[in-house]
Amino acid sequence: VQQTFLKAMNLIGCEASFVPFHKHAALLLTIPSEIATPSFWKVGEEAILQTIEYLKEKYGIQLYIGVGSLAREPLHLRDSYENAKIARRIVAKHHLSLRYYDEIPTNISVQKSIDYIELHFAEGISMNEVAATINFSPTYFSRLFKKETGHSFVSYLTLVRILRSI
Repeated sequence: VQQTFLKAMNLIGCEASFVPFHKHAALLLTIPSEIATPSFWKVGEEAILQTIEYLKEKYGIQLYIGVGSLAREPLHLRDSYENAKIARRIVAKHHLSLRYYDEIPTNISVQKSIDYIELHFAEGISMNEVAATINFSPTYFSRLFKKETGHSFVSYLTLVRILRSI
């Protein structure tokens, strides 16, 4: 896995290395300085997604990668790693295998609804029930939730259930 990623990153001219972090391997990448956030680095994203797909097809390895915030200083690597762990547990906005910390909803009410879903996903919860917990009308909640997460309520709940079953 590591050699495949290193080779893919080398092909796009990106310095890469792996560092053991607890029970995970952290992939450290040097990305172009003009990139403000990892989710904006489309060349790197495409290389990572192609590598994930290659490993899945060739070896049957399924990877779920969380991408933390940028760490321009070595002292901030730990923060980036913690962000990546959080990102890995969230429902993906665009790619199931690649999740970005900077795509986590920033609206406090939406985050509260996500926390509620995470706690009660195994129960028969409804959008109306979740909207009521944050004192929003179902219509407003539905629009805001879709805008912040990229998923409808039903789609999000289904993905949470699938991820938890995995």
